[in-house]
Amino acid sequence: MNQTHTHDKIAIIGAACLFPGAATLDEYWRNLINGVNSTSLATAEQFGADPGLYYDPQRRAHDTTYSLRGGYVTTPVDIPAGMDKAAAWSLHVARAALQ
Repeated sequence: MNQTHTHDKIAIIGAACLFPGAATLDEYWRNLINGVNSTSLATAEQFGADPGLYYDPQRRAHDTTYSLRGGYVTTPVDIPAGMDKAAAWSLHVARAALQ
């Protein structure tokens, strides 16, 4: 079987992102330029339970964290009932990139 590969040019048709403190690419770059700290303390909504249950500053217990500060995505995105947040965020970013 002989396959012919063409070197067609391609173009990036869009770019989008969803980062802590930035729902758009412009907001993300503005935060970087201005040195914005987009970290925060974990909430029960992000952990699915009281974050204190998983906190061990001594790093001795298994399945715990020694820091509750992180870059958490808190940008509101409409999430259809029953859909995972990560899946909804991915669809949100894909749609924004195509607009």
